[in-house]
Amino acid sequence: MVRMMGAMPYDAVFMDCQMPEMDGYQATREIRCAEDPRKRVVIIAMTAEAMAGARERCFSAGMDDYIAKPVMFEDLTRAINKWLISRKEIANVVLPSAPQTLLSPP
Repeated sequence: MVRMMGAMPYDAVFMDCQMPEMDGYQATREIRCAEDPRKRVVIIAMTAEAMAGARERCFSAGMDDYIAKPVMFEDLTRAINKWLISRKEIANVVLPSAPQTLLSPP
């Protein structure tokens, strides 16, 4: 992940905190150390970690936001609206409504 960040620009990264070789906390720290502070990428944690302090651990590593797994469509939409659309870095983005099959039980 850290190498990919140097290869091309990203508007946002949805960071899994429990990756096999380097966890998302360390990856975020390395990205933050290497990036230009004027072009700071948004990093949003996506984790199933439910222990007390998990959210704070993400923020202290340099992540901007936190989404708990299982990821809900509304949480993902909120994060995109908050961090990308509100920054006006992405023009004319239309987010589709959640498919009815995701919202209704079978």
